[in-house]
Amino acid sequence: MAMTKREALEVIQFVRDVFNIDFDKNKGTAWLDLLTERGDYEKTMRNAKNRASDGNKFRPSLSEIIITSSNVSDAVVKDVDETETHAYKKRHDENYAKVMSDMEKLRNRLVSEVQDDE
Repeated sequence: MAMTKREALEVIQFVRDVFNIDFDKNKGTAWLDLLTERGDYEKTMRNAKNRASDGNKFRPSLSEIIITSSNVSDAVVKDVDETETHAYKKRHDENYAKVMSDMEKLRNRLVSEVQDDE
């Protein structure tokens, strides 16, 4: 779940106070937009606190602080109908299995020919 504007402002205030980072209008707006659109408040705040106590001498960037509410992999994963998968078709569709078998034989023959030429 994306964080609220109030939560994003709390993160920004914490980062500003702890890391002594000045936020001009543009930087503040950029952080606020990204935090409210993508940030998970609890995870981001916990990450900021961990970063504050890890001994790192460098000021963090937003990408080092923000923890998104959903991983990139979550956005990529789709519900897939099992009957549309290669493995399912190969086991349950005779025509598909035959075509795949023929293609595998062709591939193996071509690999063998290339190896013989070397």
